Amino acid sequence: MLFTKGLAFKTRLLFSQTARFLNSNLMPNFSQFSIEPKFNDAEQEKILNILNESNKDQLQCLNVAQTNIKRLENYKKRNGPFKSLNELLEVDGLSVKMLEKMCKQLISDSTNSNVKTTNENKKMRQILTPQLPASTHVSTAVGIHLAPMGVSWAKLSGNQLESWGYEDFTNLPKKMFSTDTFKLALGILNQIPTGDAYIFEGTSSMGLQGQKQSSAVPPYTQQLELCSMLLALINTSSSHNTVSQDADSDADITNCVYFLRSKLPARMFKTLVGNECVSCTSVILHLLGDSPDGVMLPCSSITFEEKLKSDYLGKSPAHKELLGQALMLVIAFMDLCVRKNPVSIKAIAPNRK
Repeated sequence: MLFTKGLAFKTRLLFSQTARFLNSNLMPNFSQFSIEPKFNDAEQEKILNILNESNKDQLQCLNVAQTNIKRLENYKKRNGPFKSLNELLEVDGLSVKMLEKMCKQLISDSTNSNVKTTNENKKMRQILTPQLPASTHVSTAVGIHLAPMGVSWAKLSGNQLESWGYEDFTNLPKKMFSTDTFKLALGILNQIPTGDAYIFEGTSSMGLQGQKQSSAVPPYTQQLELCSMLLALINTSSSHNTVSQDADSDADITNCVYFLRSKLPARMFKTLVGNECVSCTSVILHLLGDSPDGVMLPCSSITFEEKLKSDYLGKSPAHKELLGQALMLVIAFMDLCVRKNPVSIKAIAPNRK
């Protein structure tokens, strides 16, 4: 009997002490381990959509640190998309303060990005000729670089480099008739891969650069002829211009050839010194992964087969330059005109030093 009373007393004492502890300041404040109260429902949904739907390049454009991007990507690979903001606390290495700051940055940057859309669209009209129609869906693009020593092309399907080649002009005859140029254009057309859009680099002068090139390469008029013929052949080719396959007349042909403003790829990739374009080899090696970590290019990353890389590395310096210009051209088009990559747009801003 005494034992029972003693047990009851101890039990009441334990409950009393527990109640006092729960009401005291010694009880941990578990609300400090939640970030959801910091944001309303709309903001929470927006943050989750950005984190779940954006790739690493897009997150980087929103000023998310690379180390945090890796942590988030690794978590999503193991557990799938984030279902709540508090689930972010399960990511290794991310504290409440870090997550709160990151979420506020995502909301701020994405909002600012939407505000700038109208101004960016105006800039795009000055970058590309003709303007890319809003209804045009571009998932694959082919950059075509025409130079005195040859023509090169690079095809991107999303971020995948699928095709990369060139045609050398150094063995062409000194003088060529229009029929010879047309045959040359047909041969080039058969080598150019198909895509949704074909991009040339616009230029005020397509003649010889400084007139110091070999006399065996086409002069100004022949380069202009060649460019015009390629434009017409690509637009009227049923295999290259799939949009106009069912056209009943020339009026029904939909244009798929565009001109990016002169020297814009060089400005974006910082290979423009004054008004002169310098070698792009170091940029291409960076794109292919042969560059020190920590150096960021103002573009989306690309993937490629190892054979394309080894073929490029085996070329002469002149042919590397030819191939590199085509790759920079198509990447610039995709990031500036299709993806509207804010990092790329910032890189071509006039006030950027």
